[in-house]
Amino acid sequence: MNGLAEIVVDYLLTIMFAEGDVIDADYQVRLQESMSEQINPLSDAERMALSQAAQRRLIEIDSGPDQYGYNAGLLVSPEQRAVLTALATGELYDGLNP
Repeated sequence: MNGLAEIVVDYLLTIMFAEGDVIDADYQVRLQESMSEQINPLSDAERMALSQAAQRRLIEIDSGPDQYGYNAGLLVSPEQRAVLTALATGELYDGLNP
């Protein structure tokens, strides 16, 4: 389930923060509006896997540059970090309850 959770974290960040021609703006809004409908039915195990994937992403972001000088943390905006933190702590789930 960890691999799928990693994909979902990428998906969430994409639909929330993509700009330009990455995704059609109307489709992006529709996905954002339906996010609670997609996340609310998740089981506790699925939510835990998603939170753990977000936590792993935060650890990667905070780890600094790798051996080649690549630093993933430089590419993350404060807003993206806030979403990842809310997802890692479970706060995001509370905010999506109907």
